[in-house]
This record gives sequence, structure tokens and C-alpha cells, in this order.
Amino acid sequence: MKRLSVAVLLALLMLPSALSAGTLTVVPTSDHFSVPPGSVVTIPIRITNPGNESVQNVSIELLWGVNGSEYRVEKTVTVAASESRVVDLNLRVPFIGSGNYTALLIVRGPNFTSERNVTIAVKRIVQYSLNVSALNITYGSDEPIRVGVTSYSNDPIQGGLEVYVYDENGTLLQEYAGGLSVGPGGEWVRTVIVSRPRPGRYRVVVKADVSGVREERQLSFTVAPREFRGYVFYTNGRIDIRVLLKNGSPVKGALVDVNGTLLYTDSRGEAFYTPRTPGWYSVGITVDGVRRDYTLRVPKHYSVSSGFENGMVWVRVLSDGRPSEGVTVEFNGQNRTTNSKGYAKFYASKPGMYRVTVYTPEGRIAVFVPVGKLFAIPEIRRDVLVVRVRDSSGNPVGNATVSVVTSSGEKTFTTGGDGTVRVPLKGLSGTVMITASASGYIGDTETISLPPAVASSPANESSSQSSPGNVSNSQIPTAAPGTVGSPVPKGELPWVASLLLSLAIFSAATYISTMRPHVIEEKLDRYYFVRVKAPRMRALKDFRWEGGMNAVEVRATRGTARIEGSKVVWSIDELEPGGEAVLQVVLG
Repeated sequence: MKRLSVAVLLALLMLPSALSAGTLTVVPTSDHFSVPPGSVVTIPIRITNPGNESVQNVSIELLWGVNGSEYRVEKTVTVAASESRVVDLNLRVPFIGSGNYTALLIVRGPNFTSERNVTIAVKRIVQYSLNVSALNITYGSDEPIRVGVTSYSNDPIQGGLEVYVYDENGTLLQEYAGGLSVGPGGEWVRTVIVSRPRPGRYRVVVKADVSGVREERQLSFTVAPREFRGYVFYTNGRIDIRVLLKNGSPVKGALVDVNGTLLYTDSRGEAFYTPRTPGWYSVGITVDGVRRDYTLRVPKHYSVSSGFENGMVWVRVLSDGRPSEGVTVEFNGQNRTTNSKGYAKFYASKPGMYRVTVYTPEGRIAVFVPVGKLFAIPEIRRDVLVVRVRDSSGNPVGNATVSVVTSSGEKTFTTGGDGTVRVPLKGLSGTVMITASASGYIGDTETISLPPAVASSPANESSSQSSPGNVSNSQIPTAAPGTVGSPVPKGELPWVASLLLSLAIFSAATYISTMRPHVIEEKLDRYYFVRVKAPRMRALKDFRWEGGMNAVEVRATRGTARIEGSKVVWSIDELEPGGEAVLQVVLG
């Protein structure tokens, strides 16, 4: 602040009325003093002693009461005889509003007191600071730009303020304009929000025109790209891409470039690409303008199917939809390789859940094959043989094949949804072998002895025609008239002979089921199967079977099987009572 003083030389030219204090003359150089707020005002007072004696302890005091406060300045001087001098009273003006204020000038001597008013004019000043601040942020957040005006004026000030935001290319992105009013010593603040600015550098220009005083400020801020991690891997025939921020949250909308194909991540930060061919793939991930590149090798895609059929667990391996030959497959400690059709097969004689491990060039694939057990339950109901096929839990098994074999031939049926078939007994007698088989199950073979053949009748024929199930082309021929099992006319044999004949048939059937082994042979496509079941009452020892055929591979659940030229030889040292064994022959 400037220090004000009134020149003493002007006092004689602008001489106001003087204060007479005895022989002293006290003359202020002016009755009006103009000063800025907060500065020091100097009021010169000339004192003249025209007498021939000095005057001591002369008090000159200035009192100023303003805004409830009192300001006071005082000096005590001695004025010699015939002396004229100037006394300066210095008073600091408080920071108050502009205007004219009245102060009281008091002069006291040994025997006198005089008073006089002095006007102090406080000037109006317009002074303020313009403030602006911004944050360096990471992309994804809003940018708050804080602007403000702090007043250092002694009166209220008004005006306007403008904010301009430019990107690094000089393009105007956002602007703000508004008026403001600030009291003495007050502050005005506004926050301008830039919504989610892209990564880059920005410049802010703030301009203010307040009570005729212009100010301008500039600053810059940066928006940094987000730190991210990309994860690229191949699984289940596709390339999976995942993009996460440093804190683990997903990045939605990240640009993914897979060999020129553009994708965008979803709300989980994921994108997927299905390659058409194996090989090396380039994956580029771009987040907030920052790109990171990855490479990935796509192998052949292997798929595995499995099942159980005809006593064998089978596995098929495909590579990109085509049979894969030479792949190692492990089952119960046995290793085999897939054939040209992608198959590997293993015998399984017991029910259960089997684990099969497939060793592809890109890793192991484990599959589990359930193998159930069928139970064929035969029952004679008047003139119909009812066969119920159940699983280990007693549930009916539909679509199972039921084979009924007698000495006269074989006939096959297919169970319905209730797991049951009904076979008419017309013209049948003796021992019947019943075999049940179905995909996914180990089959069952049972035998039953039939009563003497049932005579032909319209009722029987009707029963035969309405029997359910799909019948194969192999038929059970009806016994010729007069042979065992055919109806016997009355009077042709005495009742004793009939009784003896029935006993003979029953004994033969009992012998077959309890003392002799059962052998069943069947051909399915390129496979030839031989099933042998030991008698119920004794073990089967030194069993040997031979068959002439063009075989390329043989396998057996029990014993040993081999190819000898144009025939197959199968031998079993011993098979427990009621036990079963299967031979499989792959035909050329």
C-alpha cells in the first residue's frame, strides 16, 4: 500500500481554520484525506508557537470509530518558543468498504483542549484472483475442472466467467459460461464436469471479466489409458479371449483382432472365435488406444464318443470331424490304438462304470462308460411264454432284443416300453434258450423247459398273430405232425405211453439245462459272436470251439482265441457252473 502525505508547502496556500490553543496555533494541512483500504494514511499537523516560551506536553490525538471498532493514534510533543513544526499522525485504515468516514482530531495542552473533524475517504478497489484446477485421471472416470474467483476487493464485485476445454489436436470439446457475484473477501467456485474423456492430453482456458478487470488462466491435464491384462487360450474347439483391468474387473467393448476378424468383448470382458483350421493365430487386444498382441497355436480338435455294445466297451476318436487313427486308448490297464475308423474296443464282462483315457496329441481326454446288466425273467402263462427284461434296479428295459432258441430254430423279438415280450407256445416244446441283449448292457441267457406242445387252435392262432415285438427273418419252424411236441390224436397212444414220453421230454430238458453247455453263434455286420454258457450244475472244462471263416482279429472274454489259417480256434480250460464267455471275431 502507498503511504499518503500532504505536502507541508501547500498548507499556506490551503490554510483551513486553525485550532487556537493558548499561544499555539494547530493547523491540519487538510480536512479530507483519500486512501485505499488496508493502507496507512498520514495526516500532517502544523503547530506554531509564536510566544517567547516553550510549551510542553502538547497531545495531538486522532480518534476514528468505524464498524463497531475504534482506531486511535496519538503523539505528545514540545514546541519551543517561536517554533513552527509539522507532526505526522499515521493511521492504518482497516479493510472496509469504500466511502467517506469522519475522524476526530483532538489537541490537548497544559491548560486547553481543542477538537476538529477530519474526513477520511476510503477508495474502492477491484482485485481478485482467478483459480483453476484439474486432475490427471485414468480413462473411464469423469474429469472435474474446478474454477473459482477469490475477491480481494473492499466492495462486492460482479462479472462473468468462461471455461474452454480443448483436446491435444486443438478441437474444442466443451465450454461453459456463467455470471458471478462475490462479496468483499469472499470466494465463488464452480465445477465443470468433462464426461469420460478419452485417453490423451487436454488444455483448459479460463477467462474472467469481473467489475471491469479481466483475468485469464490456462492449465493442462492428461487422461491415461487403463492398465489391462489379456488372456487368450484354446479350448473346446474355440479361441477364448478375456480382458481384465488391473483390479480384476472385466473390460467391456475392448477391440479384439483375430487374424483380421474384429470382435468386441461383452460385459464379462469375453470374446470368442471359432477357428476353421489348426495353426498359428494372431490375437490383438486394444483398450483405450493401447494394443497388445498375442499368438496362439490351434491344434486339431479331438472329440470322443463311447458306449457299450455286444459285450464290448467302444471308443471312437474324431479329429476335426474325421476318424483319427493311431490314438492310444487305455482301459483297465490295457492299451490299444484306434483303427482307421477311429475305433478302439475292449471286452467288459462285468457291469459297472468304466473309465477310458484317450491320449490325444494335445492332451488326455477321460470318458466314463456305464455298463449295466440285463436280467431275462421267463414265465409260462398258459399258452404264452412271457419274457420280462429288467436292469439291475428292477426297471424295465425297452428296445431290448430277446432271442428265443429251440432245437428247431431261433426267433427274435424287441421289448416295448414295459420291457416285456410275449411268445406264443403253439407247436413248441422241449428246452428253450432265452437271450436278452441291449446297447449299454451285459446280456443275460436263461433256459426254460416247456410242457408238451400246445395243440393248434383258433385261440392260439389269434394269440400268435397279436404277439408284440419285431420278429427277425429267422423263424422257428413248426414241428412236423407226429414228431415230438406235436399234438397226439386220441387213441393213438395209451396214456401210459404218453406219460412215459412226457417224462422223457422233461428229463431231456433238465439234462440240457443242468448238465450240458449252451453255445449260441450270431453274425452282426463284420462281427461274428460266439457265446458259451456252462451248465448250472457243473463246471465246463476243456471247452474247444472251431469255425471256418476269413478272420482278421479275434478276442475272447475267457480263455484263448487264435486264427489258424482260414479258421478260428477258441479254447477255455475251465468255466465255472453257470458262467458265460464271449468270443468276438472281426471278419475280413
